[in-house]
Amino acid sequence: MTLKLKPKKTLIKKKRHKSNLKLRKLNRKKTLRAKKRGMLKKRLYVKKKKRLKREESKTTVNPTMESALEVVEGLRKDIVKMDARIRGLLLGSHDNPFNGRVFLVEHGIRRWIPGPEIFEAYGFRWPNIRWVDKQMLNCFTIGPNLSFPPSFEIKDRKSKILNNIDLKNSVGLEIGPLSLPIVSKDEGNIYYADHTTTEELIKKYQDDPGVDVTNIPQIDFIWGEKTYRKAIPSYLSFDYIVASHVIEHIPDVIGWLAELSEVLKDGGFVCLAIPDKRYTFDYFRKLTTTAELIDAYLNRLRRPGPRQIFDNCSNVVKINTGDSWSPDFDASNAERYHSDESAMNLCIESIQNKKYVDVHCSVYTSHSFLELFNHLSRLHLVNFKIAKYYEPERLSNEFIVILQKLPK
Repeated sequence: MTLKLKPKKTLIKKKRHKSNLKLRKLNRKKTLRAKKRGMLKKRLYVKKKKRLKREESKTTVNPTMESALEVVEGLRKDIVKMDARIRGLLLGSHDNPFNGRVFLVEHGIRRWIPGPEIFEAYGFRWPNIRWVDKQMLNCFTIGPNLSFPPSFEIKDRKSKILNNIDLKNSVGLEIGPLSLPIVSKDEGNIYYADHTTTEELIKKYQDDPGVDVTNIPQIDFIWGEKTYRKAIPSYLSFDYIVASHVIEHIPDVIGWLAELSEVLKDGGFVCLAIPDKRYTFDYFRKLTTTAELIDAYLNRLRRPGPRQIFDNCSNVVKINTGDSWSPDFDASNAERYHSDESAMNLCIESIQNKKYVDVHCSVYTSHSFLELFNHLSRLHLVNFKIAKYYEPERLSNEFIVILQKLPK
C-alpha cells in the first residue's frame, strides 16, 4: 500500500493561514491595549479637569461683605422705584435662617408664605421663584405672614358645596348663614334658619370684626326648642339644604340629621362644609367618637351640654390656618382662648340660666367623619348616603360632604 503525500502548495497555504491567525490575534490585542490606554488617558484628563476646577473655585475671590452691603443699601434706596418690578415677586433662600422658605415681596415688604405651590392650586399666576441669598431678602421690610394668597378664595368652593344644584328651579334651606350666605335671595328660592333671630345675631356679633352685621339676612325659621318640622310650615319641603360650618355646633348630630330628613324631599341633598380640626382652634381636641354621638342622641340634647362646653372652652387655642399646613408647624406654645375656670363657669351658667352656649360640640378630621358616618349607617341611625366628598383644599380649614336622602 502506497501513501499519498499532500501537494506542497496545500502545506504552504496552511502555514500562511496559521500565521495570519496569529497576526490577527496580535492586532486585536494591540487594539484592545490602545483602547484601554485611551480610556485611561480620558479618565485622567477628566479627573485633572475636575481638580483644576476645584482649585480654581477655591482661589476665586468671593465678593466681600462690604460690596454685598453696598448692593443691599442700593436696593434699599431704590425700593420705591422698584415697586412695579417687585410686586408679586417670589423670592426664596436656602441660607439660614430661611432654610428654603419662600417669600412674597410686594411694595418692598416680604411676607412668608407656606409654599409656592399654593398660587397654582388657587389659580393665581405668579413669576417663578428666584433663589437669592439672605442679604437680598434682608433688604426688604418684614411684613405680617400671609395665611392665604391675596384675594384668597377657594377655587370652585361654592360649586362644590352646592353640588351643581339648579338654584333657579329648586327650593333650598340654608342653616346658619350669618353674614356670608352661600346662596342669596337673588339666586333662587332660598330660606334661612338659625338658632336665634336676626336682631339677636346682630347684637351678638356687633363687636366682632370678622362679621359684617349689615349683611346678616332675615332669618325665616328659628331652630332650637322646636324641631325643623315644627318651625317650618308643613306644606314646605326642600330640594336641598346647605350648612356651612354648622354641624360641629349641633349638640345632637344624629337627631339633627333626622330632622333635616323630615323637611327634605327624597333624593334631596344636604350640603355640608365641615371644619377639619387639624387646621382650626380645635387642634388639640380629641376626635368625636360614635359613643359620644349616640349619648347625645339618646339624651335628646337641644343645647350644648356641660361636657361639650367644657371640652371646647378648655382646649381651644389660637391657630393660624395657613401656618398649620407647614410641615414644621409647632402649636405647643399656642395661646388659649379660655382658662379652665372660665370654662367651668360657662358650664354652670348654661345649666342655671338655661343659656345657649355656642361651641363646637363635635370635632372631626376629613377621614374621621367618614368613619363615623359609616358606623352610624351600619347602625341604621342615618337616612342618608354620601353622594360626594372633597378633601380639604390646601390652606383651607374645611372639607365638603354632600349627603343624599335615601327613600324610606
